[in-house]
Formats: sequence, structure tokens, C-alpha cells
Amino acid sequence: MRFGVANLKVVTRISRWASLAGVTLLVLSANLAFAQDTFEDLQAQWKTLDAKLAEKEAGFDAEGVDAEAGQEEYQTLIKDAEALIAKIEQAAKDKLKTEPNNQACLRSLLGIMLNDAQNARDQKVLEAGQELIELGINPQYFEIASKSERLSIAAREIFDELIIRQQEALKNDLPRVKFKTTQGDITIELFENEAPETVGNMISLIESGYYTDLLFHRVMDGFMAQGGGFLIGADNKEVKGPGPGYNIECECLKPDTRQHFTGSLSMAHAGRNTGGSQFFLTFKRTAFLDGEHTCFGRIIDGQNALELLARTHVSGANGQDVEIPGVTKDKILSAEVIRKRDHQYRPNKVGVDDAALDAAAAKTAADADAAAKEKADAAAKEKADAAAKEKADAAAKEKADAAAKEKADAAAKEKADADAKAKATQETKEAQTESKEEGKGKP
Repeated sequence: MRFGVANLKVVTRISRWASLAGVTLLVLSANLAFAQDTFEDLQAQWKTLDAKLAEKEAGFDAEGVDAEAGQEEYQTLIKDAEALIAKIEQAAKDKLKTEPNNQACLRSLLGIMLNDAQNARDQKVLEAGQELIELGINPQYFEIASKSERLSIAAREIFDELIIRQQEALKNDLPRVKFKTTQGDITIELFENEAPETVGNMISLIESGYYTDLLFHRVMDGFMAQGGGFLIGADNKEVKGPGPGYNIECECLKPDTRQHFTGSLSMAHAGRNTGGSQFFLTFKRTAFLDGEHTCFGRIIDGQNALELLARTHVSGANGQDVEIPGVTKDKILSAEVIRKRDHQYRPNKVGVDDAALDAAAAKTAADADAAAKEKADAAAKEKADAAAKEKADAAAKEKADAAAKEKADAAAKEKADADAKAKATQETKEAQTESKEEGKGKP
């Protein structure tokens, strides 16, 4: 049983050799009832317990000592240590909510994170790191941790990721999308800084409504959930969807490419530069995919919904996936873009000259503007001509009316003059007749 004891010794020895800016690296966490002590009380309890562990280890190292004899007691001490660390972790987090600059709490939490990182618990480290980021932790803590030579390269990479996430949190402008699934909502922040083309492709697909009612067609426990390519057909059978009709280029070979941690969003493909619409979300750190697939986002809310997705496949012989019969597959009900930057998002299609597309689009837009202007000018001229004609017609009518009136007035005057002349002539004749009559009657 010496092997088991040796492994337990390694855990506690880590707590004494790993010192980082005054941070003592502690052991993992679990659940065991301790009194509701203060953070300071729990720290004191840890010193006592750590001393007992050191004493027990020293006994194992002594020549002639049977390591198996003290194994049971040693394992009990380890369990107590695990439970105590869980209490210390929670107490430190609670205290930091009111005292965000409490150095003792920060050192303890970072110590726990260092140990979790060394033991490949990336999700726990990243979640704790996110809490510290939200509290405004000094970036130097993560930077120092990422350079620790006592940690493995894989462990340091987790802190490298936290450095990036802290920088992103300060700017707070990365695009975000939400997938509504049959197990709940999953909100994802997209890595536009490192994978702009892949992000542009997903946003354009989401805004087109592409991901509505698509299956999570390949979900493997402890690995990932893949979706975006299959749907349920009219005959209630699973069929491959039409796809976007193009491929996009991989961005996984860029020097700043992001790595695959628990909750990462990555692009599925069948070979270099063959991605389109299918993606996957990881259940754990999948380092073997780094540099092979483009990691372009991370879950910021809804990891629990991801965990609830029905598992559809298991690994079979020769590395072939074997589908689990009778599984009702979960699906994406809908997807929406909830935040994006102020520019156009579109896919960068393989074999397509974007500059030529931009030039053609610009020419089309310019031609459309010119045609619209020409049409508007023609309409304006037609309207002006109509108005001018209307005005001319009105003026001509007015002139004609004036001429007609003048003619009528002249005719009326002529008639009046004729009538007056006739009347005068008549009156003259009557006067002459009357004078003659009067002359005849003279003596």
C-alpha cells in the first residue's frame, strides 16, 4: 500500500513547497462539518492541522518505519484538511465581499487556486478567478501565478487565461449570444479579438435565424456537446441540415489563439478550413484540441444547462463514436445576439475575395444611389414641368378671359353708343315733327 500513501504525501508536500507572493498553497476542498468559525480561526486551525500532516510525513520518511501502519490516520487527516480548506475558501470569499483588499483572504484563495490548477481543476480555478476579477483583484496576482516555475505548464495556462479574461472584463465590449435550449439558456461571450472571422460567421448565422430548432446531435460525457448541423425532419427522423452553403477559414493557428477550457465554444470541422455552422461546447479542459479547432467563445452563464444535455454517444473500439440507442436528443430552440460591436458581421468564406466583394457591393450601392438620384431628378422635373404648364394654362386662361371681357365690353359700349345715337335721332325727328305741327296752326 506504499503507493497510496506516497500519493497522499505529494498532496500535502505541495502545501509547503509552493509559495507565491506570500500565498501558501493549500490542498483540495470537500465537505466536513466544522464550527462556524471566523476566517482567522479557520486559518489557525489549518496551521495546526498542517503541522500534524508534516509530522506524519516525516514519520513516513524515517528509515525503518512501516508506512502502511499510519496510513489510516494519515488519510483521516487528509479528509479533515480537505474539509477545512473548503471552509477557509468560503470564509475568504465571504470576507472579501466586504473587504475586497483583505490580503490574507486573497492569499488563501490564490493558494487554493494554485493547488486546483496543479491538479487540473480548470473550471474551479476559472470560476474562483472570475469572482476575484469582479472584486477588482490586482492583475499582478494572476501574472505572477502564470509565471510560477513550480507549476506545470498546463497549470500556468489557466492563469494565462485569467489574465486575458480580466483584460476583457475591463473593456466589457465583447459580443454575446444566447442559445435557448431544451435544458435552459446558455449565454456565451465571443472572442472577437482573437477569432474575428469565426465570430462574424456565428453572429451572421444567428441573425439570419439559422440555429432555430437544430439538434445537439453528438454529446459525449466528459468531452463536449456538438450542434448546429442536424435537425428532425418531416418523418420525425434526424437529418443533416442544409448547412450555410460555404466554409470558413480556421483561426486556430494564430499566435494569440485561445485554448479549450471547461465551457469553451469551438468550431467543428472535417479538416482544415472546412468549418461552417457546426460548433461544440466543452465539458472539460480539452488541450488536445488547442491548435486544431478555433476556440472562439466561453460560457458565462448556463454551464448547468450544458451539463444537463442528453448524452448521445460513447467512445467505441478504434476511437469510433457509438450512438446510444433510444436517446431523445436536446436541441437549440432559438438563438439571439444580445450584444455586439458597432460594425458589420459576416462570414469570411473560403475562396471568396472579400476585397472584390466589398468593391462590388460599393459599386452596386453607388449605382443604386445614382439610379435613385436620376429617378428623383426626373420626378422633380416632371413635377416642375407640370407646375409650369399649370401656371401657363392659368395665365392663358386669365388672358383669354380678359380679352373676352374687353371684347364684350367694347361690344356693349358700341351697342350703347348705337342705342344712344338712335335715340337721339329719334328724339330729333320727333322734335321736328312737333315743330311742323305747331307751324300749321298759326293765323
